[in-house]
Amino acid sequence: MRSWSLERSSAQGACVGATVEIDRPVGLVGTDAGDARVTATVLMRDAQVLERSLADDRDQISVSLSRETVEFVSHVLRAKASGQAVIVTHGFQEVTPTQAAALLGMSRQQVRRLMDAGAVPYRMVGTHHRLRAADVRAFDQAEHERQATAMDEFTALENELGLFE
Repeated sequence: MRSWSLERSSAQGACVGATVEIDRPVGLVGTDAGDARVTATVLMRDAQVLERSLADDRDQISVSLSRETVEFVSHVLRAKASGQAVIVTHGFQEVTPTQAAALLGMSRQQVRRLMDAGAVPYRMVGTHHRLRAADVRAFDQAEHERQATAMDEFTALENELGLFE
């Protein structure tokens, strides 16, 4: 467990300094239900620590958080800072096609085409479409793997034909 110090300006109540550096990609929640429970337990415990600390009316707050929580927060902040849409959901949480489009980085219409083609499962709630966040995430991962395989095949073909040296 690492200690992270957060300083807060008393005039604005805004955070004036926090530095988190992660040298490797972050896996936020495992696909195993046990991993998800452990992660959820750690995050909940750290959330309670933060809430108790914020209840104090001090200008400087120092808390000790688990590495998992700091990696999660760092990942969310980096995504938001780079202009990506950030939607925090439970694995079984449902999202709208518009929210799924934000997660996938494509238009709502493209998500609807994927739904109609059966590439992403959905259900109807009255007249509204709902997709499980886990299904959207699984589609995104499968699509990235498919693209990486296609790129490897393309590179091998380029090398075989001597088009790139």
